[in-house]
Amino acid sequence: MRKSLIAILLVTLACSGDSTGPTQSSVAGTWNLQTINGAALPFVVAQTGANKVEITGDVLTVTNSGSFTEITTIRTTQNGASTTQTVPDAGTYVLNGNNVTFQFQSDGSVGSGTVSGGTLTVSQTGLSLIYKKS
Repeated sequence: MRKSLIAILLVTLACSGDSTGPTQSSVAGTWNLQTINGAALPFVVAQTGANKVEITGDVLTVTNSGSFTEITTIRTTQNGASTTQTVPDAGTYVLNGNNVTFQFQSDGSVGSGTVSGGTLTVSQTGLSLIYKKS
């Protein structure tokens, strides 16, 4: 479950664009997940009857030095009882023009996204994840 959840949660940075393209200093900061597949959070990852797992939030903190940390908040509802947990991760990223490639420490997975107009859109396993700077 953890590995497939991380694949779903592949996320990264957003930035403010400029005429020369993003720079690492423009990418640095705190970024919040806004939508998954165009839908606002919470996003249902899995559901069987009334039991479900939802992503209720995701925050990326990006540095100028090419690293990031991520905290994903997940709510699990089972037999009518809900629990919330945070799932931390971290990694490194490389910015090349408007393209961002990042590697997660937890499982070594690699993801990519495209920065455009102050938004980063990440496409992974059929999902489209949108982040904005806070």
